[in-house]
Amino acid sequence: MISSFTFIFANAPLTALLQTVIPNQIQGRVLSLLNMIMALAAPVGLMVAKPLGEWLGLRGLFVSVGILSGLVAFSGFASYHLRNLEERKLNN
Repeated sequence: MISSFTFIFANAPLTALLQTVIPNQIQGRVLSLLNMIMALAAPVGLMVAKPLGEWLGLRGLFVSVGILSGLVAFSGFASYHLRNLEERKLNN
């Protein structure tokens, strides 16, 4: 539950940021590439999750991954460069 909740806070701003920064002509290609990379990362994540799930237990794995993904997602909001990316684009 925590990991699903934090995924929303990471994915929605990333998509909005990409739509703001990337020219309209190539947005479809870039978003498709992003989806492909995320889909390719799924098997690797499952290979890592199996031993961690056995070591931490399933509940511990979901809670720890949820907390970790939340920290990563909210670190984007704390990043000066990401918050001012749109202004830097307008100035160029």
